Amino acid sequence: MSALTTPVSEHMAAPVHSARETDTLVQTEKWMSELGISALPVVDASGRLLGVVSRTDLLKAGRVRAPSNGS
Repeated sequence: MSALTTPVSEHMAAPVHSARETDTLVQTEKWMSELGISALPVVDASGRLLGVVSRTDLLKAGRVRAPSNGS
């Protein structure tokens, strides 16, 4: 089976971790770093998906530093 025809379920991360809409950027960045992931779905109090926050979003907000390139 070609990688392009492989079901996405074979490549997804599970279990799903999510941020709550009330979490701070500091909390979210810390958790993403601990989990080794680059994005989190954001849910409301009912667990309904509201959006996704990514490391790029955090960089744009000035919360995290870009990874060092070893120099």
